Amino acid sequence: MSDELPLLPSLANLHMRHFGVTDAIAKNYAEGAAVCMQRHHVSPKTISIVTEAEVTRDYIAVWEAPTERQHAAWANRDDATRDGAYGMVIAAAEAHFGYFVVGRARTGSGSDYLFSTHPHDQTDEQVGFQEVQLYRLEVSGIDRCMSEAHLDARVQVKLQQLRAGRSASPGLAGVVAFSFARVKFVRL
Repeated sequence: MSDELPLLPSLANLHMRHFGVTDAIAKNYAEGAAVCMQRHHVSPKTISIVTEAEVTRDYIAVWEAPTERQHAAWANRDDATRDGAYGMVIAAAEAHFGYFVVGRARTGSGSDYLFSTHPHDQTDEQVGFQEVQLYRLEVSGIDRCMSEAHLDARVQVKLQQLRAGRSASPGLAGVVAFSFARVKFVRL
């Protein structure tokens, strides 16, 4: 692991940069992601972010080892994977593309979140949402990814969900494979 690799942004502090994420939600996502990552890895861990052009960039993910109590609280693997994926994909989109969440997407949009290229301090007071181009972000997570084909298949499911959504906004599918320590993004 190289000291020269950039750090993945702190999941516990997402609320400081993302208008659409509160302090409580950021901490929830960080805890879920830590439990999922700890199932397969120890901190710090190199995590790869891959785009549809197969361009890969590595980052260092750091988390605190979950306590016995946290493991018990996150014993539902599906919930931990879902919530951990939200945090990991949001942090990866910030690190890799400079995208910032402005809020949850409406039901039927085919996505989980809306994002822009404006960080929290610019979006919430200085720039009105009407003046900001919004994009859709659809998130998914796989705890135990079996292969690259498994990861690619999940990305295709998420792209289909974006296509079926009632929204004309551009979209981005992001899927984290916790066991592979990889996040894959594909644009719609």
